Amino acid sequence: MLQKMIVVVMGLAIISGCRDSGEVASNQINVLQIKLADMEQKLNETQQKLEVSIQQLEESEVKQQKSALELQNSQDTLQKFQEPHMAIDWNSLDSLGEVHEDLDLNGDGSVVRTAILADHGNPLRISTDAASIAMETDGLDGTFETVQIGKTDKSRQLAFPATGPSGMGMTYFFQYNKDSMIFEYLGVVPGKGDALKITGDGSVITSQEHGAILYTWFHEQTYLLSIDHKLKLMPQDLYLMPPEKLILKINLTLQKSRKASSTGVILKKGEEITLIATDDKEWIQVRTKAGVEAWLALDGYDTVRSLKLPFEDVFDGYLSHAG
Repeated sequence: MLQKMIVVVMGLAIISGCRDSGEVASNQINVLQIKLADMEQKLNETQQKLEVSIQQLEESEVKQQKSALELQNSQDTLQKFQEPHMAIDWNSLDSLGEVHEDLDLNGDGSVVRTAILADHGNPLRISTDAASIAMETDGLDGTFETVQIGKTDKSRQLAFPATGPSGMGMTYFFQYNKDSMIFEYLGVVPGKGDALKITGDGSVITSQEHGAILYTWFHEQTYLLSIDHKLKLMPQDLYLMPPEKLILKINLTLQKSRKASSTGVILKKGEEITLIATDDKEWIQVRTKAGVEAWLALDGYDTVRSLKLPFEDVFDGYLSHAG
């Protein structure tokens, strides 16, 4: 009887052990399934990120191609402007001192025989059978160029580079108005050749606009061809200045902003500042050596407002640009 009981107990133990092993295996399978599901989710997320990255890369390549094309078009336009259309030979003019050229003045492919008088001792004169214009000019270089300033208007403009009495370059612009059948003077823009950009959007950009305050310096300026056919200067809030480094000769308090109530930035004699920008009227933005940006107010051409002293009595360094 005892032996039978032992056998039964052993059998129950074996069955119990098998049941426990089965539960362990089942738990392990569940854990593996959870891990597998987690790995699958992470794989899907990685794949989605990869697809987004590929899309962004493709969009970036498209933008780069577009930018390269726009740059090429801009360079083509600029190159066409920089190449002289015709060089005037002062020694081979006709008896009236004129040169003659077939020009597409309207941008429609039809050419008009155009006479140009550009003798040093006479006013500039442009004429066709239908219209003419004459005006005094300074120091024509002996070349002219046909350009297209506007995007929607196909009319071509005639650009005459010149050198003024002070040696500074400038360019005179004219246009034939096919509606009123007259030549129009559009205006003169500082700079010539490489200093000018004809963007084709109705504007002429020069890098040779003379600064109105302090020393002799130049900034970029846009002239827009208006509806009344004049090249008009488009004022900007601020113009970048040459990054001149200046040393204070005396103590000076600058303003945090252009508002009269702004707090001050106190600088000591011997400290260094760098010019950043100006409204070219009364305010100059500067940066201290510590990286703090502040504003300096001027009265007139070069008087420091807060001290009522000339700029050169307050700072060392800027006279290197005088001319």
